[in-house]
Amino acid sequence: MRGIRHSDINRPGKAAKPRTAGLYRLGAGVLVACLAPGADADGVGHHSFAMIDQISDVARARVEQIGAENKVDVLQAGRSLEADIYILGQLNKAADGANRVEQTGEASRASVEVTGDANQFDILQQGNSGPANNTATTRIEGDFNSASISQSNDFGSDYYNSAQLSQLGTANAAAIRQRVDPRTLPVGGNTASISQDGTSNEALIEQAGADNSASIDQTGTANKGTIQQDGIGLSAILAQTGTALQYTINQTGCVLAAGCGAISVTQTGP
Repeated sequence: MRGIRHSDINRPGKAAKPRTAGLYRLGAGVLVACLAPGADADGVGHHSFAMIDQISDVARARVEQIGAENKVDVLQAGRSLEADIYILGQLNKAADGANRVEQTGEASRASVEVTGDANQFDILQQGNSGPANNTATTRIEGDFNSASISQSNDFGSDYYNSAQLSQLGTANAAAIRQRVDPRTLPVGGNTASISQDGTSNEALIEQAGADNSASIDQTGTANKGTIQQDGIGLSAILAQTGTALQYTINQTGCVLAAGCGAISVTQTGP
């Protein structure tokens, strides 16, 4: 582990601000529970920055944040990578690259849960040696939220990506992008699912590789779903319930004699 930085630590030459408790567990894993500097009387903080940077064969991190305009940056490299993020608040955005989990190595797992409005969170996973099985889960409850999961595997023959993203609320955006190197097409696999419940939501799944499986389930008015797949062994399922619905499904690169994979679309009214 290279280091931990947290905004609740006073810096020399600066006046001390009201602080809230920080909790850290070192060694095989790190636990950070933080409220931001200058927390409100009710214990809700603002403008906190939690950063975890780990290089380890067993890297584990857990971050909990409460308040507005906070940032989380978790960087992990090695094997058996695990990250669990819990955020309660609003206006927690990733415009400057924060609010992310980035994992590079073998057997990565990331879980993000966010409750609040106008939040953004990204998960990035990349396998670079040995069997790399990436698993990512994001659940967001609130309005005007944005979430993305990006997974790639560039080497080896025993690689797969699995991603699940669910959102409950209005005007949310969700994207899952998965890629397995073309040299491992016969054995690489991608599985992705997005579930949205609310109005004016957008969902996108992009996959490249073999044994690609994508599903989008949307409930509400004026939702849009898009699935784009490139490779062999393709499967796409899209279900929409509501009114003023839109969808697009594209499958390319199919080399099977029977053509591309299976496509299932279901649209129902209220």
